[in-house]
Amino acid sequence: MSRHGKDPNFNSQITLRKQLVMVGIVLGIAIGSLGSLAFVIWSDGDRSKSTLSDSISANQEPNATQEITVQNELSPELAKLSRVDSMIEIVSEFDRLSKEQMAALARQTTNLEPRSKRSTIQTLLIGELSRRDPKHALEQVWKMPRSQWTELVPVVFSEWSLINIEDSFATSMELHAALRETAIRSLLNTRTELSNDRWLTLAAEHDFEESILTLLREREAITLLDSPLDAFQLVIQDDVDDQLQSDLIQKIARTMVQQNGYESFDPLIEYSIWWFSDLLLEEAESNPIEFFSVIKSLPAESRNSVIYPLVKAWVPLDPSTAYESISSLEEFKDKFYYHDIFRIWAEVDLEGLFTRVESFPRSERAWAAYSALLELVKKSPEEALNRTFDYESVVGVDVLDLQESLISEWAASDPKAAVNWVTANTTEDTWDQAWLLWMGLREFVKIDPEAALEFALSQAPESVYAERGFADRVIDDVVDGGELELAMAALDRLPESARIDSFTSVGTALALEHRWQEVVELIEGFSDEEQVGYFNTVTYFAMRDDLIELLETVPKLPSEKARRLVAQGMLRNHERYGGSLTTNQVNYLRQYVDQNDDSNKNHLN
Repeated sequence: MSRHGKDPNFNSQITLRKQLVMVGIVLGIAIGSLGSLAFVIWSDGDRSKSTLSDSISANQEPNATQEITVQNELSPELAKLSRVDSMIEIVSEFDRLSKEQMAALARQTTNLEPRSKRSTIQTLLIGELSRRDPKHALEQVWKMPRSQWTELVPVVFSEWSLINIEDSFATSMELHAALRETAIRSLLNTRTELSNDRWLTLAAEHDFEESILTLLREREAITLLDSPLDAFQLVIQDDVDDQLQSDLIQKIARTMVQQNGYESFDPLIEYSIWWFSDLLLEEAESNPIEFFSVIKSLPAESRNSVIYPLVKAWVPLDPSTAYESISSLEEFKDKFYYHDIFRIWAEVDLEGLFTRVESFPRSERAWAAYSALLELVKKSPEEALNRTFDYESVVGVDVLDLQESLISEWAASDPKAAVNWVTANTTEDTWDQAWLLWMGLREFVKIDPEAALEFALSQAPESVYAERGFADRVIDDVVDGGELELAMAALDRLPESARIDSFTSVGTALALEHRWQEVVELIEGFSDEEQVGYFNTVTYFAMRDDLIELLETVPKLPSEKARRLVAQGMLRNHERYGGSLTTNQVNYLRQYVDQNDDSNKNHLN
């Protein structure tokens, strides 16, 4: 007897299934694109149970106009299956395949696009393989990408439960926690005729009674409901486990879309969208134009949560159309949707985005150019930077901003090449060149602080770079990178414009290490005004690091002047920022400001 509809009980099976599964279908697997949750009936005459691999419909077929992309490495057999529109015909092809051939084809499906077609063929293959040899089928699942396990494990265990419920249950207990729950739910929803006592007996052998009770309660609650929306509202209020709740919610949502179309998103949209991210991505991928037409009709505040899945799916397929459509939304600019659109566009059609930059509204051009160049710099950094000059006359694009981002990106992997490009391709001794050099040196310091510092110090003392204080910024970066001794050794080589800030940076680092003798000695020779500013900054950070330690350090400082300057700096910071010192501490410090060494015998209370 054929399994493709020749069974005289076929129609009665369909009717019975509709009665039993009304809402419980949410526990089946969603195959194919959203909105076409299909059910091919595998009927073997002597088998009346409905399983998860039965979830491909004999009377619902994929969109015949949908383009299928088959990678070159696919076998002729899989390529042939991918071109078949009828699910029944796909299943009929399995009769001539051996177990080994089916396993090989199933593994190859990971290279099949689009996602909906891959999911359909993959599930049918694993379903048939499970009927022949469930253990072998499960082994094939583990060879698939991990992201596909949650779709395929239920297929295997659904079929396995009809062959041997004890073996299938025992094997499910060997799985990782999340997959174990998925497998057990598959068993429950396939073998619905088994009593709760039977399930509890099976669970008792594996110390799983508490978990099986939870799953039984969920199944019963959902089966008794009259509609998927009712099921959804109950599940989100119920005290079920978070992961199981999420799984249920996604499957209920799929059923709502299957029954009522895209309008089902309207009542769902008020809830956390992460529950439906996969669902939205599948639908947007399979039919983005129709999906967008529905999303566009939603209120603006609701659209925000679903636009990104649409962008993620649509832009790789047709970036220009996706942009033109999504940019028509009133909130497009306020929500900065173009950021993600241009980023993905650059990944799939770099030159196409380059040619369109000037055609975008002025406010979007800079981000379009940035997205394209940032993608190019990963492959050819010098070419990317050279192309920045193409935008010198483009209104809305700041070339220096583009170069700054690209230099930082390039310098993270090859800082020497990045700073060399700056010196060779920008106007000598200008603010722009000085700024870009510093952007490159910031990354250079992380990789080779000594070489970066040497490069910074090699700039002429009268250069814009030196006069504008960029050398002291490199000292800051060296100190922040933990190279304090290296920074100290370079202090005497600094241009005059960088001295006080660099000394202050080093002095602050010394203070945080409680090296106060060096803190004091470091600033000797500077003017009184410079010393006051130095200690104001040093004490600001030292107070926030360890106030009590600093208070106890004051009387131990080597000179009256040092004690006075530190105490004075602490009091000024307290007055300026407030709340750091108690009244007693303030009075204690004032002694060092107002009196000489001989009067400072009091103790801190």
